[in-house]
Amino acid sequence: RDDLDPALVERLQERAEREAAAAMRPFGWYEPVIRTEITQLNAGNWRARIRVEPGRRVIVEDVDLVIEGAGATDPAFLAIRRDTPLRPGRPLRHADYDGTKTSLLRTAANLGYLDAKLTRAELKVDPPSYSAAATLHLETGERYRFGATRIEQDAINESLARRYLRYRENEPFDASELLRTQFALDDSQYFSTVEVLPGDPDRENLVVPVSIRAEPNRRDR
Repeated sequence: RDDLDPALVERLQERAEREAAAAMRPFGWYEPVIRTEITQLNAGNWRARIRVEPGRRVIVEDVDLVIEGAGATDPAFLAIRRDTPLRPGRPLRHADYDGTKTSLLRTAANLGYLDAKLTRAELKVDPPSYSAAATLHLETGERYRFGATRIEQDAINESLARRYLRYRENEPFDASELLRTQFALDDSQYFSTVEVLPGDPDRENLVVPVSIRAEPNRRDR
């Protein structure tokens, strides 16, 4: 930039030190020593050197990961507990905490635990003791099932179209089966466009209706 003067450079230097320190915290370094050196090379040109000494890293001392409700024994949730990088004794990384929280909620949504919610979600960091504690409590609620499927298309007869469904009514809901159904209908080459969409959940009967809309492909190629 062409508007640098000593006063502006000084402000930028102070900001750079704050930003460098803030950038270290998500990786567990809460007390880095930041040193900056700004020298003017010539008119309008400056050189900035930033030296970062990370210091002692914060360690995760306790992880309280609890899954309650109908999905407590679901293999998908058990796999998250087994494979999470958020473990006692490891250096703190905020991404490990955020990723585990996201995985819990995404898995719940994909597998039909549509009323799932985190009843506790806390990451407590104590910089003076270089320790951290993570708490994630998920209440899954009940698992929804596939409801009725409405198909809107006029390329093939109804019974043939339904043979491409990769799920059955009243089976446990699984969003990946909707995607497999869309791929199957696309691959049939009967249709130019296909949409497979879940409808609004019926929270009284715990079912999710599905709507499929498809436009016919050209008859000849």
